[in-house]
Amino acid sequence: MGLLVAHVTTKLVNRRTFEMYLASVFFALLPDIDTGLQIFFSKKLDTHHRDLTHLPLVVIGVALSATLFSPLFGTIAAASLLLHFLHDSIGFDEGGWGLKWFWPFSKHSFAFFQTKDGKRHFVTTWTAEEIARRRPMEFKEWITRYYLGVSSHSILAWCSLVLSIGVITWTW
Repeated sequence: MGLLVAHVTTKLVNRRTFEMYLASVFFALLPDIDTGLQIFFSKKLDTHHRDLTHLPLVVIGVALSATLFSPLFGTIAAASLLLHFLHDSIGFDEGGWGLKWFWPFSKHSFAFFQTKDGKRHFVTTWTAEEIARRRPMEFKEWITRYYLGVSSHSILAWCSLVLSIGVITWTW
């Protein structure tokens, strides 16, 4: 989705540079830096992923403050981060637990379209205790379940990538 943000932004300002695309992809992936570190060191992805780098009010606030120095890159950063956070908040199965959208005002995590206790909800709230009870997932299981295997999550991820590349190619 970061590619799409960059492309739409470059069309709006009628200026296209490689740096804009690179910045957009960088900011779209930046919140998951902790995932790579966690998998590298422990070979597991546990519920502490999303603790520090997935706090939308804080992270998007910092990105928006960057617009004071560079309105274009600050906007690209904020939009790319927002789409990342929305993607991480959409729950197609019981594998996700959303994000702490209102931290520091609330420690609860919120997910959209999530199944909890056997029922699907438009907005699901998870407490820290509920999240802590979830088991860590081996890297192989995580990558297979969410990206390499067929699931609603992987279909959304792959369709987003194909859509972004298609829009960029068609309108370049």
